[in-house]
Amino acid sequence: MTINTLADITPNGVAVPLSATSRFAVWILFGAPTGNGAQIRVGDAQVGTARGAAIDPGAFVEIPRCSFSQGGYDLSQVYVWGAGGADKVSVTFGA
Repeated sequence: MTINTLADITPNGVAVPLSATSRFAVWILFGAPTGNGAQIRVGDAQVGTARGAAIDPGAFVEIPRCSFSQGGYDLSQVYVWGAGGADKVSVTFGA
């Protein structure tokens, strides 16, 4: 397994996929920097202000480990949402 990081994502009020193409991971760790003004949300393409797992500023959320035999997580199907231009999401994953 390799550990990978993505460039910080700035959702800017829209749901943004983690990857533009299919790329699989066995676990994903999301972080919301302390400078964020609001919660970040993680979920499917419908994630938004009232939908998805919330990450408070300064906190982390992990999507737990699965096996590749289970198919892994397709990063093009996992989305993040943040309200403002200053809100960012950091992403680290194992592949």
